[in-house]
Amino acid sequence: MKFISLNPGGTGQNYNMDRDILNAWTPQNTNTDIPRLAHGDPSGNYSKVSDFYVEDGSYLRLKNLTIGYSLPKELYNKLNVNKVRVYVTSSNLFTITKYTGFDPEVGMDTYGVDTGRYPQARSFIFGVEVGL
Repeated sequence: MKFISLNPGGTGQNYNMDRDILNAWTPQNTNTDIPRLAHGDPSGNYSKVSDFYVEDGSYLRLKNLTIGYSLPKELYNKLNVNKVRVYVTSSNLFTITKYTGFDPEVGMDTYGVDTGRYPQARSFIFGVEVGL
């Protein structure tokens, strides 16, 4: 989603709106599915929860992945340790979705309403495990 900060058409709203609002209905722009802008938004087109904004939230996400390798004993035999393992762990490695919001996994505390929260962070951890 790309947002713009404006007060379009004098609607009285002073918050960011989806960039698609630039294609809102006007007498000159009738070939659109974006509702018209009107001062005060009397129809509630931009201030009420509506099925107009409902979209498919299906997704496939690789949430956690850990790959490790235990080194052969010949490589660390002189170090007086029992084992050496190297690993990499990643969280939220990728998400496949057609959802246009930040994160399709919304609604846990907002009843399925995407309030524009930031997506879950991706992280990478590299490590070495040494058994003494």
